[in-house]
This record gives sequence, C-alpha cells and structure tokens, in this order.
Amino acid sequence: MYKNPVTLRLFLCSAVFYSFSLFAMLPKVAMPEAKKQEEIVVLSTDELSSASKDLYKKLRRAAQQGFFYVEMPQEIAELLEHAVDFGSNFYKNEELKAVKLPTGGGYKDWEHAQMETFFCERSYWEEYYPSKVVELAERLIPFSLEIFNRIFPLVVGKLPRDRWNKAVGDLFEKDGSYHFSFNHYRRAKQMLGIQEHQDFGYITLLFITKDGLHGKFGHDSTYQPIPRKEGYIIVNFGKAFEILVNDTSKLIGGWHYVEQITEEQGERISFGLFSDNKHQTPLHRITETGDLEVVYENYGKYLEASLAQVDKKGQKTATSGN
Repeated sequence: MYKNPVTLRLFLCSAVFYSFSLFAMLPKVAMPEAKKQEEIVVLSTDELSSASKDLYKKLRRAAQQGFFYVEMPQEIAELLEHAVDFGSNFYKNEELKAVKLPTGGGYKDWEHAQMETFFCERSYWEEYYPSKVVELAERLIPFSLEIFNRIFPLVVGKLPRDRWNKAVGDLFEKDGSYHFSFNHYRRAKQMLGIQEHQDFGYITLLFITKDGLHGKFGHDSTYQPIPRKEGYIIVNFGKAFEILVNDTSKLIGGWHYVEQITEEQGERISFGLFSDNKHQTPLHRITETGDLEVVYENYGKYLEASLAQVDKKGQKTATSGN
C-alpha cells in the first residue's frame, strides 16, 4: 500500500501517536498496590512505667492491632536460658509426656501440627518445672499485670472501676489463673507449626527462639511476619479480652499461626505466660451501658470448649491440605 519508505514511516508514527492519544483518553483506573505491612508497636520498659500521652497512644494502637513488643526487664532476661533449656528437652522426657492435667494441661501432641506442648497452671509449676523456670514464671506475673493495668482503662469504656476485678475473674487481685506453656516444633512433620488461632485468655507474654510467627493486625485479612526481636517480649491479646471489651474497634484478640518449620531453620522453641480468669468464675462482656453480661458461666468450661475448637480446626486444615 505504501511503497515509499518515507510515507510508510510517517504512517506508522501517526498510528502510534493516535494509539497513545486514545489510551490517554481512557478512564484512569488505579492499579492495586501491595498492602503496606503494619508497623508493630515497640515499648521500652521506661515507656511502660511512664504515664505519657505517647504511651497511651501506642497502647491504643497496640490494642487495635492485637500485638506489640515490650522490652524485657533484666530480672526476666537473666532467667531465659533456663526456659530455653526446658523447652529443648521436655519432649524427650517420657514421664513428662505421660502427664495429663485438668483443662488440657500436661503434655499435648498436636496431631495436625508440628507443635508439641507442655503446659500447666500455677498450682502445678513446682511439681513439673525446674526451680529456675518457676522463678521466671513467677516474675512474669507482675510484669503481665503491669501491662494489663496500663491497657485496661483504655478499652473498657463505661465499666465502673469498682467492677473491674469482677469483670476479669479476680485477675487484678493477682488471684486469676496463670499458665506457663512450652512448645517444640517437629521439623519432620510436613504441616504448619500451628494453625491460625487466637489465644484463649486476656494477655500472653510470648518468647520465640526463631522466626516463623505470623499475625493478623486488627481487621486486616492478611497475615504478616512477627519476627523475633532481641531483648523483647511479644505481647498479644486473647479472645477472652476481645469478648469482654465487646468492641473490636478498641481491642482485638490477635489471630496468629506458625509457619512450617524446616530443617534448614533448625530447632524452634517458644514459651509464654497466659493470664486468665479463675476457672470457676464467669466470662463476661461489657454492654453498651457499662453493665456486665455473662457469656460463659464457668471460665474453665470456656477454655475446654476453645481448645476443642482449635483441635477441630486443625483436623479440617490437615484434611483440606491448607
């Protein structure tokens, strides 16, 4: 059609220009951006003991996310090696593996996860844990309650102060229920370290020796890594706290899971303190008027039901291959 090379080049240039002009007139459609990862709140021990506006701003954000880091006090850090040693060996002890205690305590083999666990509540610590591990757990209790005391007034709305202790089953009087739990991850099992879940109680202080933890932040539907941070504890809020507050715009229990741990990653141990109601007290939620409404008549039964749900979900995850 165009035998003259100059004419052909002019035609092609005109066509290209016309195409770009048409493209420029098309409606502008924004391309989806990769979601930016949430920045995890980090608190020093000095910040935690202050009463600054910045502290309360950070704590409110942490409550909305479900997780944060807090610096370890020296009296806790100096005992960590004893807990790491116990976590690295409990699963080799046949006597400990035979222990079965109330509310799912003792040794647990998670059939549909890499994790195997040994945990027990405070009344059994001296019977099953070495003395230095007991000492660590006992030191963690006041630290956990210090954090709880800081966050609680920010999220409970109209609940009168004289009802706070009743709302949490005597936890404010240091008379709640405390569990110290150890997890070991069996790398030969080709499955998740542990499937997604919320911790059952109010607040967890968690130590991890390797990365692998992933968490959902607030109402975000995507997971992101929560890496190990040297010298810091991971704090996460549990399902009971979310139920009590009854307003996920203020506080959410952090959903999390542990990825499959590989041989290349090496041995992974985690351990932590769980703070809960007394088992014989009710689990409440706060109503819009600031009253307390009973959700479970017995907190121990709530724990048993929650543990059964995690088991059921694990079976479903393993069956579906997810």
